[in-house]
Amino acid sequence: MSASAATLAEKRKHWLNVLNGKDSLSIANQIGSMTWDAASFHVVNEARSLTPLDPEGGVQLNGLMHHLLNRGFVTSQVVAIRRLVDTYPLAGKKGAHSLTALLNDMEKHGSLFRRKAILEAERLAYDYEPIKQKFHEYAVKNMLAGGGAFSVPSELQWDHPEKRHKDIDHLAGVAPENRRPDDMVRVKVFSDLKKKLKTVSEEVVTYVNKFIAHAASPESRLSANAD
Repeated sequence: MSASAATLAEKRKHWLNVLNGKDSLSIANQIGSMTWDAASFHVVNEARSLTPLDPEGGVQLNGLMHHLLNRGFVTSQVVAIRRLVDTYPLAGKKGAHSLTALLNDMEKHGSLFRRKAILEAERLAYDYEPIKQKFHEYAVKNMLAGGGAFSVPSELQWDHPEKRHKDIDHLAGVAPENRRPDDMVRVKVFSDLKKKLKTVSEEVVTYVNKFIAHAASPESRLSANAD
């Protein structure tokens, strides 16, 4: 494995751990917690809708409970979104497991994302045609032997490197016939993802910053259109 591929493999391991690792604050676990809370709230909310009405048309439940449930749910969800787009770096004393931090770190090491290095880091063959040929020979042999379904050894699974090549084609903006070992994932891929992430979360972040994380003054809220 080349030095660049080895570096990418190590970074990839770290990124995957941040994204989907066992740590309670991995990005996947944060999203999972949000999703579970949302599902739980919908169940409770449905139960509230079935509560008998009082003579005045309201539900026969204490208003304090309604307020607490609604406020608590909304607050926990928007704070969770704010955490997912935290701009602190991925590592260090103020390191944060956020989508923004992850994308920033990947962009910072963007020069590592080259076709040959990506395949090497994932231990996939660059040239999968010989593997494809061996697979067909293996398949024919099994069929001639009268076998039905059969398992395919991992060393003959040519479709994995083929798919990764296609992924890289898309990310690098390269046609299959023009593939080169040093094809690099475009910087625009990372910048576009970060831009999209900021666009969909900007209002939530402003709300959290002005009303939850800080008790912003009227002037401060006005400057950010927080109201």
